[in-house]
Amino acid sequence: MSGLFPLSFPVLETPRLLLKAPKESDAEAILEMMSNPNVMRYYDWEAHKSKEDSLKLIQILNQRYEDKIGLRWFLWHKERQEIIGFAGFYKIELEHDAGLGYGLKEEFWNKGIMHEALQKILSYGFAQLQLHRVYAEVMPANSASQKLLQKLGFLHEGTLRESKYFKEKINDMSLFALLQRDWNKFQTSDY
Repeated sequence: MSGLFPLSFPVLETPRLLLKAPKESDAEAILEMMSNPNVMRYYDWEAHKSKEDSLKLIQILNQRYEDKIGLRWFLWHKERQEIIGFAGFYKIELEHDAGLGYGLKEEFWNKGIMHEALQKILSYGFAQLQLHRVYAEVMPANSASQKLLQKLGFLHEGTLRESKYFKEKINDMSLFALLQRDWNKFQTSDY
């Protein structure tokens, strides 16, 4: 296998979305989304309080791309002409595995948008990065995220007991994973 990290940030497209690189000019839109406590409830990041918080996140995401260890897209809604979320791989080991993370503005929840974005991102990860496995760590109380992952073919592998410290306490995390061979089968089945 020869997984290849992209030389330039890939732009992906779905019927409703453009998935693009984070830019500093997007900071206000990110602040609007990530200052919402409902959106940030299950994240190990604090809610953004200022444009500087969002600029810092954009710089971190871009640095992770430059270091070839992360690839996160901002989700641009074509019809609304605005950023409505983000998704991608926060930790990549080419030809092996990657951690998946995502977030979406509250008004777009339960509309199939994140499912649409993640289908494209997973296809890219397995085909272009030649990943063997993609995993996601989800707080046990986040049933919507768990259902999303299962709908995409992820399997619950277990609970990481007291594995994450955030929001001033130690939290369990549910571990979900998807193998490339299962993704390939899942894409050709009648699920």
